[in-house]
Amino acid sequence: MKAPFSSKKIATAAIGAAVSLLAVIGAFYIPNLSVSLNVIAAIGLLIPLSQKFYREAALAYLAAGGLGAIFTNIHILPFVMVTGLYTLFAIIAYDKKIKWWITAPIGFAYGCLCFFILYQLTSLIALDLTKLKMGNLSPAAVYIILNAVFLIALAAYHFLILWINAYLNKLIAKIMK
Repeated sequence: MKAPFSSKKIATAAIGAAVSLLAVIGAFYIPNLSVSLNVIAAIGLLIPLSQKFYREAALAYLAAGGLGAIFTNIHILPFVMVTGLYTLFAIIAYDKKIKWWITAPIGFAYGCLCFFILYQLTSLIALDLTKLKMGNLSPAAVYIILNAVFLIALAAYHFLILWINAYLNKLIAKIMK
């Protein structure tokens, strides 16, 4: 009977979780680099994903998200919602060769949901984005414009993550031999 976890899988997941956790904590303490460090946190998840260790990548995501929440409280949400969970979805869908016309609407709906949650939290905690004076635009128009910008950034992030994953596939396969 094959063991459910091997030492190589556990070590790969631990390294990925450590990279993600350090990047998430760094994003909290260095706000000017928060976007870059959240992308680095996603790269931490790509370490097990690049070797097709999906279960271990999910465990690394849960560990980094759970431990990161202890240190960063609500600031963990960008990692938990966008750079963590979306990375898992994008890479697994790509590796399983799910057609783009299936993944695109799911990604679009998930992006709209993430933006709605982040928009509502921002208006509760930091500032009310509907009160920004952007010409003669209504609050609904401001929301739609910001959501469109977020979806474009998420699409660019999707292709960036796929490109980084292809690079890491080769690099980590070479290192692990």
